[in-house]
Amino acid sequence: EDEAAKLIHDNGWPHAVGWTEDFSLGVQGEEDRVIRCVRYGGKKIDPGCVEMDPESQYMASLYWTATTLSTTGYGDITPANLPEMIFAIFIIFLGGFLFAYMVGNIASLLEKIDVKGSEYRSRIYEVESFMHRERLPIELKRSIRTYISRTFLYQRHVPSYISELSGSLKREVY
Repeated sequence: EDEAAKLIHDNGWPHAVGWTEDFSLGVQGEEDRVIRCVRYGGKKIDPGCVEMDPESQYMASLYWTATTLSTTGYGDITPANLPEMIFAIFIIFLGGFLFAYMVGNIASLLEKIDVKGSEYRSRIYEVESFMHRERLPIELKRSIRTYISRTFLYQRHVPSYISELSGSLKREVY
């Protein structure tokens, strides 16, 4: 029977602060053993955890934090020693950064698909900021919004190279 789980259960506290699952960590000079860095009611559940060197304690805490916050999960295979734990932390952070980078690029691509809509939203934001800052009357704000929406949405975009055409061709275009 697990001494830590029994202590926590007997005291009516089903959720301990610390490892939600055990993992083994090779402590220098000892064989691998399960480490649980939890304190409950002033009692140390695993006194060996506190006796580890500060670097190992810090890396174990960082591993737990990275694994928990990234929702990676502990899985069936966990790091067995400090170098493996450092590598796992690096991979978890790398995965998080790569995921964020990909999501950012996809969002940027989606934004570029609707260029006219993006330009319209930018212009409206700028006008709204101005109207708010100048405290314009509500009726005037409504009229300005209506005008900008109509002129922007119904304006005809003529490429700049059309101006290089001959006079007769320009008249046909316009």
